[in-house]
Amino acid sequence: MTGGDASAARTVLGELDSGIDQLIRQALQENIASYSSLNGIVTGNAYQSVRLRGEILPGFRRPSEGMLAGLQLEGRRIVDLGCNLGEHTRLAACANAAFVEGIEYEELFVRIAGLVNVFNRIDNILIRQGDVTRPGCLTKKYDVGLCFSAYVYVRENIKDITDNISRMLVLETHALDQGWYGYYVGEVSRYLPYWIIYGFTDHGAKLEVQKRACIAFARERDEVAEIAERRAIELNHALRHIINIDISASPRVVSLCGRRRATRAAFADLRQSLAGRAGMSTSAIIDALVTVAGELDQHRRPIDDNDFASDHYWSYFFKGLAEYLAGYPTDSKNTYVSYLIKLSDAGNYDPAMREILADEVVTRERMRWRFDTFVEILQTKAVRTPVIVYNAMSHIELERQGLSVNHREPEEFVVDRDGNRYWTACIDGHHRLAALYLSGAELCPSLFAWSNLHPLDLRGVATATGEGTPSEAGQWGFPAVARAVEATVSLCLADRAADAVAPA
Repeated sequence: MTGGDASAARTVLGELDSGIDQLIRQALQENIASYSSLNGIVTGNAYQSVRLRGEILPGFRRPSEGMLAGLQLEGRRIVDLGCNLGEHTRLAACANAAFVEGIEYEELFVRIAGLVNVFNRIDNILIRQGDVTRPGCLTKKYDVGLCFSAYVYVRENIKDITDNISRMLVLETHALDQGWYGYYVGEVSRYLPYWIIYGFTDHGAKLEVQKRACIAFARERDEVAEIAERRAIELNHALRHIINIDISASPRVVSLCGRRRATRAAFADLRQSLAGRAGMSTSAIIDALVTVAGELDQHRRPIDDNDFASDHYWSYFFKGLAEYLAGYPTDSKNTYVSYLIKLSDAGNYDPAMREILADEVVTRERMRWRFDTFVEILQTKAVRTPVIVYNAMSHIELERQGLSVNHREPEEFVVDRDGNRYWTACIDGHHRLAALYLSGAELCPSLFAWSNLHPLDLRGVATATGEGTPSEAGQWGFPAVARAVEATVSLCLADRAADAVAPA
């Protein structure tokens, strides 16, 4: 192509872009209602906000930044069910999916979505007309299914749809209402047994009081096991609906530091001394760690606990951290690393760490990260990523539903900054919590998630009488548990719309 031809081509391309841009805007401005094949349910035009390269055209729903964070869509074949204008379909394509197909009943929305795809120059995508309520709508196999606020339609054809999805179905609910847990989790988990409630969205851009839940369902547990952790890392403090844990009021946090009165006092003294000191020098941190380790050793018993957060554990951790800060490598000669290897070999440590500790290169990386993070928190009194709290249950709501955790350890409770008390099944981020406590920080930003990967251990009238039919769902299948989850979620979401991560 000659210089003149190239210039002419650029002119034509510019005119095409301008024409497509105008067509999209005109189409979205039309006041048109779409009637679905299911009971004539109405969807208005411009339901989704739409990106036109660097510009966002607002719709009923706010822009979807972060909606797919943590889901690992790269290289996968994805279908977006009831895709509307295809905004989530395009986000999946931009997340390096191998191929994304969007299915939408309304032909007008399909045409607009196609124009947006062309304008945004996205090529690993197809949006077509189809009725997801009818068997046979999915014409091929997919790795992942997306269903954003379209479950009322997908529900009509859930078995056929899940039969054609090999790994995971990601579902955004409609506006949360009483009974939502059974409607979504209870139904879809019959086909895809492992699930996690990992986030919440607003009902609409101007309707921030009502919320929707984001839930991932999978055939294999590993598919959903780390969604919350990856999401926290990818979105960091951009995460919405953060719960701030009151550090000094939460037994789950305080119990990490000191198993006996004398050692608890040693940790409390360190917290008090660090509370008013920001940006401590490395030498000052080393001195503080060595001092506390010495006090822990003074109170050491002949037979001491070897589990995480025991005084014995922290003594080794502080010594190993001091060695690292002094310039020594984090290899098997490090006091803490050596201790972890012995624990792991004896089967007394996190099974997931065994493979890591067997590889010295990986071990060095992991321990450097753990030590650096701990020191950074001591210096800044803040965490880079929120801590993950699994299966938080409001203590008040458990009692209201005839459920009890009184047989569990009192150290399994956390308290939020509003004074609400929750029993927790599991927390990812214990080292960060301990560092925050020692730093003198008051609050810890946390992401609450609920998942059947972490079993419940509830007792009381509701479980003793066998209320409901839990079957393979275990205690997650009891209606009383469903009500407790719904009530806890409502409590967590109340007045959180403007809640931000607490400053250091």
